[in-house]
Amino acid sequence: MLPGKPPPDFRVLIHGVNFALNKRCMALRSARIARMLTEEEEGEERQRQGGVAHELADAPADPAAFEVVARFCHGYLPELSPENVVPVICVASFLEMTEEHSPENLLQRALSFFSSHVLPHWNETLRCLRGGAAVLPHAGRLGLTDDILHSVADKVLAEPLLLRNPVEACDDQKVKRRLFVVDWFAEDLTDLGLDLFVMAIAAVADAGAPPTEVARCLLRYARKRARVGASPGEEYEWNSHRRVVETVEKLLPREKEALQIKPLFQMLQSAIFLRAREECRRGLEERIGSLLAEAAVEDLFIPCHGYARETRHDVGCVERVVAQFCNAAAAGGGSPELGRVAELFEGYLAEAAAADGGLTKEMFAGLLRMLAWLLGAAGRGGDGVYRAVDAYFCAHGELTESEREEICRAALDCRRLSPAVCEQAAQNERMPLRVVAQVLYVGQMHIREAICGALKDSEGEPSESGQTTTKSGEDEEEEDDEEREEREENEECEMGTCGHCGGVAEGERRQRKKKKKVGFWREMKWKLGCKDAAYACNCSLRKVHPVG
Repeated sequence: MLPGKPPPDFRVLIHGVNFALNKRCMALRSARIARMLTEEEEGEERQRQGGVAHELADAPADPAAFEVVARFCHGYLPELSPENVVPVICVASFLEMTEEHSPENLLQRALSFFSSHVLPHWNETLRCLRGGAAVLPHAGRLGLTDDILHSVADKVLAEPLLLRNPVEACDDQKVKRRLFVVDWFAEDLTDLGLDLFVMAIAAVADAGAPPTEVARCLLRYARKRARVGASPGEEYEWNSHRRVVETVEKLLPREKEALQIKPLFQMLQSAIFLRAREECRRGLEERIGSLLAEAAVEDLFIPCHGYARETRHDVGCVERVVAQFCNAAAAGGGSPELGRVAELFEGYLAEAAAADGGLTKEMFAGLLRMLAWLLGAAGRGGDGVYRAVDAYFCAHGELTESEREEICRAALDCRRLSPAVCEQAAQNERMPLRVVAQVLYVGQMHIREAICGALKDSEGEPSESGQTTTKSGEDEEEEDDEEREEREENEECEMGTCGHCGGVAEGERRQRKKKKKVGFWREMKWKLGCKDAAYACNCSLRKVHPVG
């Protein structure tokens, strides 16, 4: 019961709360109540006896706002604040407390307070929006919601830092403002409920706020409102957090320049833990894939919660994220970030192979193939693949020889290994024998290349600049042999031995002798395997294999 004169003579029920009021005071300010009382002259006796209360079930306000209205009708000054002004306006509008019905009525007073004391200020505007959440549909019909959202958007356009955490947003120059200016902003947009936050951030984005600040605010809201750790048994909290993640993901921009990699990884972990919908997780993975070059190795270790339980970390999620990057790079004809992503994934795979005992050989082989593609596209060798394979073999000593060969066949190309890694692999007891043999062969090829390179340097081969050098000793020796044979043939011809007496047989004999004669250096090159143009050391003579 409200105190004061005159005495109450009828009752009103507002959302389960009973108010004892004076009908004359209420009728003087409210056209709706005056009309209602006039229509109920038949029940005058019942109301005198304190009978049935009038229920205003469709009144757009809570009991606290209706109490402010009732006190005003009974002669008290309205106690308006940013938190209650919107519900009071809605009740005053519902009760038709207009200037036409009574001068200086509550509706006009509340609207003036709303325009002059709420909308010009950031803190009061957010408090007003939060306080009007219960009467949002009616406030929307009155245009109050649009006024609040436009005010929020205008203030953000004037000062984009309003979208950040108030503590984070203040730099050295704004410390003075924080300490000495009375109206320094302290209200945070992320303190709003989900529906109000979505309305506010959508209005801010539509008004043209910087996408970077909008995305930063969205990710901060998700981190604040959807924390990992709620028990699945707490159904309401679980569903509420999942709804936050799914809603924020839809609002996030797609431009990579507007996003940050670490908050995205945190949000993806929340989506996995809360078992968000498939399209939500896929959207986050696509955004992370576009920013993968900015990630660190520890970001890729996403704990398993609900979707994958075979391993300690969600390897499938990482594989999809890297696949997103690879597909984008392949479609774009390459990417300048390939080297950075290859290095990142190489480090991740080496650590994952050693740390995650539940990583199956099929999953590891798929990751190996992806790493091999990245290293090849980035123009790097295959040492990273070998290190990952060795770490996996070290952590899975139960693998058989055939299983190890199968893993090596998946992506380990010995021809792309450096000489140092080849030497190490040849002495590695964990490597299959077939791989060791291949490594030894590749090592021999490296030695041949080194010898041929040394020969080129010693022989003074023509350089790339086109400068000519002297001939090698082997070439001079071969030329001397041929010149000596030609002189002997000429002398014999002069003496007549090349004439009619056994000339044909003697010529064939000399040809066979000539084919058998090979210089020392030519034979050494053949033994070293310099049989094709790649190992020819720029020899000017045709190579002849020794017979016998």
